Amino acid sequence: MEMNELVKEVAAKHGIAVGKNDPIMVLCTINQILLQKNAEEQEKLLGHFQEEVEAISHRWSEDTKAKAEKIINAALTTSRMEIQKGIQEGTKKAADTITKEVQNSASALAKQAALVAMLNVIGAGVALVAAAIVVWAIKF
Repeated sequence: MEMNELVKEVAAKHGIAVGKNDPIMVLCTINQILLQKNAEEQEKLLGHFQEEVEAISHRWSEDTKAKAEKIINAALTTSRMEIQKGIQEGTKKAADTITKEVQNSASALAKQAALVAMLNVIGAGVALVAAAIVVWAIKF
């Protein structure tokens, strides 16, 4: 507030005429100067405070980003390991199934081969008996 406005306000409210040279006006001037300096200091402090808050916010942001990256990397690593584990288990199951099928097929073929061998032995025996009969019939 300017001095002229202040003089008018005091006169209007209190009915007292105050001059520019009045000691109360000196106090008013001192008060205005102190208020102005205080406002300037408050602005500086507010500016420093804002810088600190921004710095802290930036650090928190960087910390959060770093932690998020660690979590994502850990999740990716775990996923990769689980995928590899699944592939290995699937491969092992497929190999086991193929091995069983091959063994079952080989066992069936071995049984068939044994049957064929037995029939060959029987056939050879029949042929031997027939040859013996032919030889005996020729001699007698």
